[in-house]
Amino acid sequence: MELTQARSEVVADQGENTLHLVLRGRPTPEEANRLAVEAVTSARHLDTGFTLVTDTSALGDRSNDVVEPLVRARNQLREMACGRMVSVVAGESAEDPTRGDHRVETTTSLAATAGTRVPTTD
Repeated sequence: MELTQARSEVVADQGENTLHLVLRGRPTPEEANRLAVEAVTSARHLDTGFTLVTDTSALGDRSNDVVEPLVRARNQLREMACGRMVSVVAGESAEDPTRGDHRVETTTSLAATAGTRVPTTD
């Protein structure tokens, strides 16, 4: 899906049972909505316990109109029996999100540990 000033994508890897959601640039609210729907639709082709990898390290627009549909999609994916959730975000010290200074956080969303955030480092 071509987004304003960048390219974001959703890739469902059935072999790895992983859904990759890569967000880049400044998507419009309409583009964010389409991307959210595509993520949920793509996840239906994966097995229970799939891993969700969301990379927002190069996302330029973090307005509520853009972020809200993506949060709703993430919540839907959690309800679809998503296993591990990995978020790649720009590091707190990263002035330029394209520089490669990123922080990775993981969350296991299955019943007993839902909502627990466990930071990991590369």
